[in-house]
Amino acid sequence: WSVVIGGFFYWTSLFCTNQASVQKCMSLKSLKLAKVVLGFAILGLVIVFLMNFYTGRMIFNHYADCDPLNAGRITASDQLLPFYIISTYEEIYTIAGIFVAGIFAASLGTVASALNSLSAVTCEDLLVNGMNIKITADKGALYAKWMSLGYGIISFGLVFIVEKLGGVLQATLTLNGLIGGVTLGLFVLGIAFKRANTRGAFYGGLLSLAIVIFIGVMAQIVNVDPVELPLSVAQCDCKVNTSSVFLPTTVEAMP
Repeated sequence: WSVVIGGFFYWTSLFCTNQASVQKCMSLKSLKLAKVVLGFAILGLVIVFLMNFYTGRMIFNHYADCDPLNAGRITASDQLLPFYIISTYEEIYTIAGIFVAGIFAASLGTVASALNSLSAVTCEDLLVNGMNIKITADKGALYAKWMSLGYGIISFGLVFIVEKLGGVLQATLTLNGLIGGVTLGLFVLGIAFKRANTRGAFYGGLLSLAIVIFIGVMAQIVNVDPVELPLSVAQCDCKVNTSSVFLPTTVEAMP
């Protein structure tokens, strides 16, 4: 239910209101083509999620009697899949490299579009429309490049903060859910209600953002752990060294 209900609103906000997605759709030739692209994106998303569910069930079945997290072999649940790939297919020479290359390819593609969107929003919405700063096309492109570099450095610095939050996936879903819900609400307000105005949308967005941030912060403070499926470490082939080595305190000189 969390995937069906929560995922519907989550991915609706990402596909229809997220700056990176809207920017890509607006670069297409027509609205019809954009609808076709979104249809293929939704189909691909369903296939990816089905593969994720199957992968999760497979990993759970593999580690049901020897949980590497409880055994101390990994430090976070996000490390389960890389640990499974490396430990299970270690005899295949190229599998670890292909896995890492896939992760980097997906990450770089997502980060590149996000940095481009951040720089575009900063130039157009904040500098030009917000502060009424006149920027030519050439200077705008130059500013966007330097802003992308700056946002990239900031994102790299945030890596050291995010790693302290535990599961990276859960932290990402939480942050995207907090911001994406407010953005989706603003878009629905503009589509469904003709009497909506700029001032009402602005203050309503700020109020809703404050409420969802409060809920998100309180959820992190309370930190209610979800009920997990039963796992065990009974079948782990742990090797513990119980012997001790005593060295002499003095060594006689050899003749």
